[in-house]
Amino acid sequence: HSLGNTQSQKANQMLLHLLAEQKSSSVRLAAVYALRYSTGTVEVQNALCHALESDPSEELTEMVLRSLIAGAESNTKPINDQFFETIVTAVNRNNAELKMLLAYYIH
Repeated sequence: HSLGNTQSQKANQMLLHLLAEQKSSSVRLAAVYALRYSTGTVEVQNALCHALESDPSEELTEMVLRSLIAGAESNTKPINDQFFETIVTAVNRNNAELKMLLAYYIH
């Protein structure tokens, strides 16, 4: 949180680019987690939504949920409907643990 506004925007751009371009799942996971305090922006939500649509794996779904939970304190706005639906779809494909995480996020 010590970055200035333009610096953090530049950092986000880099992370969004990594998320979109990277084939390596570990890099994508790291990018998702690094974006956790920016989950209130439409741009980040769209990027996470797109990432989940192309890779609804358990790891990525869990990381997206953990990022949303971590960012929830600094981000009071609700996420957009399409993103929410994508998360629910991904969670339903996976395990009960993820359903617990989703329930925790919603409440």
